[in-house]
Amino acid sequence: MKKPVRRRLSGGLIAVVAALFLLIGGGIITTLSVQQQGDFSSPESSSSEDSASSGNMETAEESKNVQGIILVNGELYIRKNEAEVPLQEEIGTIKERVSAGKTPEENLTSNFLEEGTVLYETEEEGVLAAELPDGGRFYFIKEDEK
Repeated sequence: MKKPVRRRLSGGLIAVVAALFLLIGGGIITTLSVQQQGDFSSPESSSSEDSASSGNMETAEESKNVQGIILVNGELYIRKNEAEVPLQEEIGTIKERVSAGKTPEENLTSNFLEEGTVLYETEEEGVLAAELPDGGRFYFIKEDEK
């Protein structure tokens, strides 16, 4: 019976395998370290960047999901989809926009409309209109008349 022959890997083959291992392994390690670098940013830079970059996005997102409310002369008005209602006299402009999740507490404030938005009475009792800079309108119904 013959003994099995053990062959040694040649030095060239070992070098090729080692080079491939280092190339592949090094690439993975480099990729991981680059990904991790983003996770270790300083608190000062990330918080200011987050608030600056996500501020407008959050506002847009919040506006989609928030029930628009305005406070006029002590009465809360809730945004509703209304058909075109003829405008009457101007009653004022929004003085301040509060956070989307808050209920306005000061006269002529809103959690939905931008500062400077013009408000009008309409021909329908208990319905106010907000005219947007682009000419569009939102309608608001007095809270107790919903």
